[in-house]
Amino acid sequence: MEMNHNKYMQNEITIKCPKCKNALVIKDVQGVDSIKQKCPYCNLEFDVKIRRRPITIGYASNNESLSPGNRQEIISNDERTVFQKLESVSGMPVLMTNGRKYKLHEGRNIVGRSCVSSTANIQLLCDDQYMSRQNAIIDVTKTSFGEWYVKVRSCNERNLVKINEQVLAIDDVSILQPGNVLRLGHTHVLYTIE
Repeated sequence: MEMNHNKYMQNEITIKCPKCKNALVIKDVQGVDSIKQKCPYCNLEFDVKIRRRPITIGYASNNESLSPGNRQEIISNDERTVFQKLESVSGMPVLMTNGRKYKLHEGRNIVGRSCVSSTANIQLLCDDQYMSRQNAIIDVTKTSFGEWYVKVRSCNERNLVKINEQVLAIDDVSILQPGNVLRLGHTHVLYTIE
């Protein structure tokens, strides 16, 4: 398995096990181009080769090169490389829906419909029966550069998350940017920084 990678140091890379297809997060170490990985789900041992090369962001002005303040995420289910420029922000990441704000905390946030039997730590107050009690997992990290790095994935096959009306399959991981609109069931939820 070979992964394209930025020449600059990254914190982590998300890959997919070639056997069981589960998403795995591995730490990137500058100067290391090959990592032996053991899948904790199926115990398969395999090599991950990291190919570092200079890259540019298509939407950046003047073809500016990727700098250490930018990040790269490997989307593991189809091995596409997605480049997101993250801005340094001083606020906190929040979800907004139905006139309410829900603060995201650093670490794992499980988002779903509010009900007595829900175990989600962020329970959205709504009557949307199409939203699961555990519908999305949002991982929030604050980088050493003071940037919020926010990843989202679906956690329920029956009710997949949509981001700006694009379906996020069960094994997909996507990076959220302020202004993205998630759809959980029939409910629209705005992600922003405040």
